[in-house]
Amino acid sequence: MENLNENPIKHLAVTSLLIIALAFLDMPYGFYTFLRIFLFITSIFYLYNTPKDSPLFLLSWLICAIIYNPIIPLELRRSEWQLVNICTMAYIIFWIWKNLDESKRRFFLEDREIWTLIIIAIFSVIIFS
Repeated sequence: MENLNENPIKHLAVTSLLIIALAFLDMPYGFYTFLRIFLFITSIFYLYNTPKDSPLFLLSWLICAIIYNPIIPLELRRSEWQLVNICTMAYIIFWIWKNLDESKRRFFLEDREIWTLIIIAIFSVIIFS
């Protein structure tokens, strides 16, 4: 896998994972507004950059954009948002995995930096929810 700094699309995905993981902490309301705007823009970016021959990925990014849109906000309880955030994190990890070719998947499995970030995100979800 190339250095994350050399691939801004994957770097943005890992950043999204970390920001979503922070949402499981007791943060000020402004953070959640930032999260909604950030994930909405990120979803639109991925929707635009997803190949048109991948309809399930297109639909998934569209659903993420609708869920996180700041214009007509979806009103959910905290526990419901936590479930949505867990699903979003799982989807982003799956999306990263599916967009790696076979040689990069093998390297991804051995890349400690990526796994450290993923493990931190997962543990933060478990500990702080």
